[in-house]
This record gives sequence, structure tokens and C-alpha cells, in this order.
Amino acid sequence: MNHALSRYSLATLIGLGLGASTLAHAAQQTDTPSNAEKTAAADDKKPAEDTILVTAAKQNLQAPGVSTITADEIKKRPPARDISELVRTMPGVNLTGNSTSGQRGNNRQLDIRGMGPENTLVLIDGMPASSRNSVRQGWRGERDTRGDTAWVPPEMIERIEVLRGPAAARYGSGAAAAWSISSPKNRPKSCTAR
Repeated sequence: MNHALSRYSLATLIGLGLGASTLAHAAQQTDTPSNAEKTAAADDKKPAEDTILVTAAKQNLQAPGVSTITADEIKKRPPARDISELVRTMPGVNLTGNSTSGQRGNNRQLDIRGMGPENTLVLIDGMPASSRNSVRQGWRGERDTRGDTAWVPPEMIERIEVLRGPAAARYGSGAAAAWSISSPKNRPKSCTAR
């Protein structure tokens, strides 16, 4: 008898629990207004037009990885024999090879951020340097900047820019880094040969 009684009492408890939850749910629906009633009441309270104000913070649009040496800075330094002496103190510039007083001549290799000389582009007034002394072609045809760094006298240079990373990308493929010699001063307007 105890076993049968416990079976009925369990069923009774489950039925009472379900019935109570159904009654509570029905009472909640009658107390709260429906979604349609809420939106209708909200529409009556809102003004006809809403104003949305959108603002943004100003961003600095700065080219990353550009270092510059101007003619004034060149004048303040001790006299330089070639360009490698001017750019060796710039961040990310590595000079390897023979020194400027080496036995085998000036064979300084200009390397920016470890990209290698074959990925370092040399520009004069925005144009790639094609002088035999400034850029050599490797035996596989790749560009190499192991040429003589004395091809532009330092006293003629008005500005040197070292471009690293995405700043050099505007000069095309093979320019993971570049250094640009801008506006050599006192250059002849025209040149004639006889």
C-alpha cells in the first residue's frame, strides 16, 4: 500500500506543479500589455522626427617609417665623403661591405630594415637610379645596391628620405624599402657635349 500511495503522491505533485505554472503564465499575460499595445503607446509619445548625430574622432594620417635628413642637418654634421656616412645614423639603416677607406674601393651595401640590398630601391628626384655606379644588376638579373655610394657628392644633396615598409610600396615591386635623394642643389640646367 505504501508503494501505491507514493506513486499517486508523485503524480499529484507533478500535476500540481504543471497546473501552478500554467496559471502563473496566464496571469502574467493578462497583466502585461502585448507588443502591439506597447508600440502603439510608444508611437503616440514620440515626436514625428528623430535626429541622429554621428561623430568620429580625427585620425592622424601619417606615413609610417619615413626618416628625413635635410640640407641644414647635413651642414651641421662633420664633412661626409659619401652618402653612406650621412645615412648610417638613421634608424633601420645597416651598412655592410668595405668601409669608405677600404682597400678594394667603396663597396658599401645599403640595407634598410634587413630587407637586403636587392629589395632596397635608390631614387634620385623620385626616379630609380640607373647609374652603373649606383645600382648593379646581379648575375641573375636582380637589382643590387652594392655600387659606389659616392656617386652624388653630399654637398649637392638637399634632402635624403629613407622609406621603410608600406611607404616604399608606391615605387612598385622590389621596393620593400627605399631611400630617396631629393633635389640635388646647383645642378646644371642643361648639358651639352661636343
